Amino acid sequence: MIPPYLMAASILGSYISSSSPDEEAVAETVQQLTQGYSATPKDDFLWSFWNTLVTKTVPSLAESDDESLKFGPFPSSPALDRLVLLVKELKKTEVKEIEAWGERKILWKDLPLFGPQVRELWDKDPTIGGNKTVAPVADVDETEAKKWLVSMKFIISLVREEVTELDHLPVWSLRSALESESTPGGKRDVSASVAAMWLAECGDKIWNKCATGEEPDGPQKQFTKQGKLYGGPVWYNKERWEFWKQGLEKLKGDGMVGQDTKDRIAQALDVMNRV
Repeated sequence: MIPPYLMAASILGSYISSSSPDEEAVAETVQQLTQGYSATPKDDFLWSFWNTLVTKTVPSLAESDDESLKFGPFPSSPALDRLVLLVKELKKTEVKEIEAWGERKILWKDLPLFGPQVRELWDKDPTIGGNKTVAPVADVDETEAKKWLVSMKFIISLVREEVTELDHLPVWSLRSALESESTPGGKRDVSASVAAMWLAECGDKIWNKCATGEEPDGPQKQFTKQGKLYGGPVWYNKERWEFWKQGLEKLKGDGMVGQDTKDRIAQALDVMNRV
């Protein structure tokens, strides 16, 4: 039997390189994924598929020779768009009810195990050493920085398209860039760029959560604790929104921040001023 991660990698590789129209390529890939799920230990295949997609296939686009991949102002490429499309179509696909990690889910509509895999992605954040410890150096490897920007663009696009929920993910990025002390250098540019991307592409959704001020009943609230520089309430609220805005304005005028980052921040501030 082919290991699940090799099967997932093969399916995703064929999907990206397929010359078929998007609609045909997506339909064929969904069928292959469903067959893969049926042919292997169920949780193993789901975890391997999402892990391959989120931590390998998407970031690897930054290392490819594809000249269509652009980084200004934010990462974009046909291959990245195609991967976003795949997850969007999976979200629309109802195959059957399954059990994943002890919970009843609809394959593929509920995107079972996608959420836990995305949360683990933050352990690969090159600017803070995951969601735990601040990295001790200012500089970030250029390739790792590009891979992180591409990965974040993928997740942010799925949130913008309402394929997955906001939850605490934007707060992690905004807290890292705007609520924590940072060292000048590549690390600051990358974290600021990700924060700007969240606000430029999902600023309206983030503002709506801040404006309502409604806090979750479940464990989500504990994941949105404050950074060292911010002493206001947790979760999403108007006070935190204003703090983020002031932080971006400060970074925009920082002479140690690169011009590309400043351009990204300008787009984010434009959205924040309009909502």
